[in-house]
Amino acid sequence: MATEKSTYPISLLDFHCFKPPEELKKTKEEMIMDIKNAKKSTWPEAQEESDMIIMDCVSNLLAKTGISAQEVDIVIVSCTCFIPVPSMAARIVNRFRMREDVLTYNLGGMGCSASLVSIDLAKRLLESMPNKLALIISHENITNCYYIGHERKFMLVNCLFRLGGAAALMTNRPADRAVAKYDLKHSVRVHTGRDDECFNCIGLAEDGAGHLGMFLERSVVKVRVLLNPKYVPSFTTAFEHFLIHTGGRGVLDEMEKTLHLEPKLMEPSRAVLWRFGNTSAASTWYILSHLEHNGTMKKGDRIFQLGFGGGFKACSASWTARKAIKQSHSCWLDD
Repeated sequence: MATEKSTYPISLLDFHCFKPPEELKKTKEEMIMDIKNAKKSTWPEAQEESDMIIMDCVSNLLAKTGISAQEVDIVIVSCTCFIPVPSMAARIVNRFRMREDVLTYNLGGMGCSASLVSIDLAKRLLESMPNKLALIISHENITNCYYIGHERKFMLVNCLFRLGGAAALMTNRPADRAVAKYDLKHSVRVHTGRDDECFNCIGLAEDGAGHLGMFLERSVVKVRVLLNPKYVPSFTTAFEHFLIHTGGRGVLDEMEKTLHLEPKLMEPSRAVLWRFGNTSAASTWYILSHLEHNGTMKKGDRIFQLGFGGGFKACSASWTARKAIKQSHSCWLDD
């Protein structure tokens, strides 16, 4: 029997971005010495990092929204390089004592597009199950993918990636409509994995000395060109705000050029890259927090959220603001 789709719009209730503790901050000189003297990380160290970030994001989000953990119907966690057993989704269920019928999904190996993949998955589930609440968490484990070798193509992760994570609540419950921030309009996913060059441009592997690390090939730039359509519409007539994944300065420069965006529309993404580095799939949530923190979100504003990562995948979502939003976010507050 076919399941009737929800008659209620899918909305973003709220979200929370992790702010790393001050004691973990390092200078450039300290980073160089860390890399020089780095040793292979242990599994408990990686678990400690994920627990610190994910549990902080979930607990703060639930407190902010007044939602009980027992109200959550769906849990979707994404982390590319750290996949423990039991899963991080299971650890969340255990930590917050969620219901036995909660649906859990743990996405691994999806790269920097994982947050948008999670949004699309949540949308598809909410379309088939009315009156539900979905919790999505995006995080990348820096400890587990920290590279201690000497091959150049593996070193970019050490240079760019930083501690971070985010949690968001998506809902189709009628009771949430009055307080929800954004309505989800569309989500689109493109996968170019059938092309060998696209498939092999980013990955997790061992170098010649047996050191595990995340590599990026030079062909990743060519792959981005493959994703560019022959015709580029006027994105600025369709959207007021752009949440472009902070893959690096070169990535943002290329997206600004490809999408024909004015520099001011890229400023939130560049601000996030400067302050937080590349936080992988969570980066687009940090950009949204920047817009809310600075009070630039108006009622009816349209938002384009874009992520891309290994596979090679490009995923996007479009949202509409239900109200004007100026909200303080702890990750942008100076201690």
